[in-house]
Formats: sequence, C-alpha cells, structure tokens
Amino acid sequence: MELLRYRSTSAFWVFVHASGIPFVQLNGRRIMFHGAALEAWLRRRAVGKHAKSIIGSSPGDLGGDSR
Repeated sequence: MELLRYRSTSAFWVFVHASGIPFVQLNGRRIMFHGAALEAWLRRRAVGKHAKSIIGSSPGDLGGDSR
C-alpha cells in the first residue's frame, strides 16, 4: 500500500484487483507481492518521456520522495 501511496486498505484492494497487480495468496488472509513482479508491472505501465527513469533500478526504489 505504501509503495503505491494508498492509505485506504479497501481502495488499495479494489485497485489491485481491477488493475491486475500480481500477488500471491498464501492462505485465506495472507497476501504477498513479489518485488520483481511488482516492479515489472509498474515498468509496463510507465508512460511519458521520463517515466521509465523515475522507477529506480534497485529493488524497492521507485524514485521520488519517501513519504
């Protein structure tokens, strides 16, 4: 949630399911995101002249400030 700057859990899950963000459901309640899959998903959706450079090359680094 923090990576995509969502504060509302319900809004985050609506976005995850509607956008097709890859995740793994380990049991009825535990959900995990694979870092490489999430970054690949973000890269595929990057638009604009400098969008690809905004997403950092190191895992977990999406550039910008760290609120």
